[in-house]
Amino acid sequence: MNALPSALFQAAVAASGDAIVITGAAADDHPIVYANAAFVRMTGYPLDELVGCNARMLQGDRTDSAILDSVRTALSLDEGFEGETVNYRKDGQPYRVSWLISPVRDDGGSVSHWVSVQRDVTALRMQE
Repeated sequence: MNALPSALFQAAVAASGDAIVITGAAADDHPIVYANAAFVRMTGYPLDELVGCNARMLQGDRTDSAILDSVRTALSLDEGFEGETVNYRKDGQPYRVSWLISPVRDDGGSVSHWVSVQRDVTALRMQE
């Protein structure tokens, strides 16, 4: 199989209807290095306010601390994670988010970044 150009992957991620955020793995605070337009829409934060910050800025009173502990444990073991919790938009409105976090490894096998694909499932959970 031929490798696809990185510009094609960039365009696909940017156009995705799902929110995608990429964080660095080298620093302890896992700063956001990229977020697509869907993530910006979902959170209400402009890209320039997201880049360099930790996704903890989206957490609040109703964010499940047990889920966050599970995320931290998985990441500390260089493992992916799938879960759901409550996050908060810039305007303070809560939303239920489902997310899948996957490690991206460098050529040496070390985790260099984390990619998280997220979806606002608030309406779905209300229907249930």
